[in-house]
Amino acid sequence: MQFSSSVIEHTLHLSECGRTVSEICKITGVSDTTFYNWREKFNGLNAVGIDLYLQMEKENRDLNRKVEQLLLDKVALQCVIDKNLDKNTKKQQVEYLLTKQPITKQRAQCLLLLK
Repeated sequence: MQFSSSVIEHTLHLSECGRTVSEICKITGVSDTTFYNWREKFNGLNAVGIDLYLQMEKENRDLNRKVEQLLLDKVALQCVIDKNLDKNTKKQQVEYLLTKQPITKQRAQCLLLLK
């Protein structure tokens, strides 16, 4: 279940007001574990800050995926260069990449500027 930033803020605010964790969890319907995770992650942030934090976290995940893809692309292209496959046809280069690298045919063609 996804909770809004205002619910997270309200839950943490109840903690600051002196309520016990078990009371807070009953009121808000979250588990103890979720509460402690939120407190560790978002303590001191308001709803806007929580939204910004979550947005940046998502953007960071997206950027990490892109970096991983670029690293795989680099390895695949280095494989073509190392085997001196530039003298062969593009089709042979694609076939070679498919046998040597964890790559799709479409991605291999894209890397070799065939699509």
